[in-house]
Amino acid sequence: EAKYIVVVRNPFDCAVSFYHMRKNHWASAGLPQDYTFDAFFESFMTGDVPYGSYFDHVLSWYEHRNDANVHLLCFEELREDTAREVLKIADFVNAEEIGSRLRSDPSLLETVIEKTSFTSLKKTAVPDEELDSGDIGGWDKPKGPSRNFFRKGVIGDWKNQFSADQEKRLKEVYLSRLGETELHKVWEKYLGF
Repeated sequence: EAKYIVVVRNPFDCAVSFYHMRKNHWASAGLPQDYTFDAFFESFMTGDVPYGSYFDHVLSWYEHRNDANVHLLCFEELREDTAREVLKIADFVNAEEIGSRLRSDPSLLETVIEKTSFTSLKKTAVPDEELDSGDIGGWDKPKGPSRNFFRKGVIGDWKNQFSADQEKRLKEVYLSRLGETELHKVWEKYLGF
């Protein structure tokens, strides 16, 4: 049976990250070069973005969070305590072999953490111009200058992007769709509500 590791991120930071990814690929995404966060935000709110509604997507996986072959991983928890989350992933994939090996060899665990860190991944990312052209998830290789998939990798950058009205509107939808979930218990300290 297939196993699924599903990474979810709070919708505020997800919206900002998704906007920058779309903006970096504006030409192949059929967007104007001056594509704004305000324009993206309206599309995000209605689910009129590639892959559809954020909330529908997250909730569709959340329903399966207790399935034996699904591991729901919060980006924020991974950033907060990488070692703990790497061990959870290792146990999910193969507890007897991988999880126990990482627990018995702290230097191996540290190597895994270092090699999969945001800084390391950003440093080793292949520039766009070296990637094979072709359709990847509905987006062709960017037509503009090289862009890196990794931007900041921080929690809370949405506070630098959202207007007060955008925060209010997304908060309202967020609380109605996810406010009663375990995800909200993880995210409330980062969101401040």
